Amino acid sequence: MSTIIYIVIVLIVSCILVCIFSKSRSASGRPIFAESNFEPHPNDKAILVNGPIYSNVKDACYDFCDMYNVDDYVVLIKLIRIDPETTLLLFPYEIDFLHFVYLVNHLQTPTNQQYHATVTGWLTTRGSDKWINARTANKRAMLTSGQQENDQDRVYFITMDGIAYQFTLSQNIALETNNSPITYTQAEINIENYEVRRGELIAFRPTE
Repeated sequence: MSTIIYIVIVLIVSCILVCIFSKSRSASGRPIFAESNFEPHPNDKAILVNGPIYSNVKDACYDFCDMYNVDDYVVLIKLIRIDPETTLLLFPYEIDFLHFVYLVNHLQTPTNQQYHATVTGWLTTRGSDKWINARTANKRAMLTSGQQENDQDRVYFITMDGIAYQFTLSQNIALETNNSPITYTQAEINIENYEVRRGELIAFRPTE
């Protein structure tokens, strides 16, 4: 086989591989999204948003996913409309603790809109989670974000047995506190009843 023919074959194969790779990624650089590509990961993480209408919460989730799902899908949110001013967020494909904390904070003060909301998250902690130590691992916990303007950088965390922390996100620190502004409470709805609901899966904002 002559050198020229060999070079032509190599170029053709290279072009085919480039085309295949290009088609496997969206215009944004993310892989093309297909829910079937993700394995469900049972977990008890949930966020309840009271106040804003469903479409406003959905927009806030789109913004959050667009910020973090840049090269891959690290945040997939299942949205369920409970009533006109109550939205439940579940995570059938899991979400790591740090993104969960950031999302609680983001939903309180979303980037591109203003609304009044009460945002509360629940989960069972793991020893591998950021900011979680031996005293707080493997415990049911509640999180909520600061609602005052000078408190928007903070997320408050408390375990079921009353161990409380203040997370300051911009400084990447967690401080234990004996004067927590929150107390642990159960969700006013039975979250388990909604896990079988189909809901709406949010991964990125669709282009029009």
